[in-house]
Amino acid sequence: MGETEKELTYAKLTIENIKGLDENSYYDVVDPMWETINIYEGYDEYIQSAQTFTLEQRYLLAITWYFAEVSNGGHHQFLDNSTGIVWEDAIKGFKHFGMN
Repeated sequence: MGETEKELTYAKLTIENIKGLDENSYYDVVDPMWETINIYEGYDEYIQSAQTFTLEQRYLLAITWYFAEVSNGGHHQFLDNSTGIVWEDAIKGFKHFGMN
């Protein structure tokens, strides 16, 4: 494997996995989704582009977008920007991961 290639690991994420992630491990889980999942061309494209990831990964990405946008510009920014397309997954993710 070349220096720029990363070995891919696939695993189903559980609530316990998420709670146990440190900051570096967290980004290892989310990073492959940033460039793959399309939030810019409608909901159908978002779902289609996310199919190679588990539902838990999709939820985690949605929660990540939520916190990034709300911390930067509030709920209006999250919902008004292209990230607003993930609002339902963010809510479901909060519930799934026990973040009520």
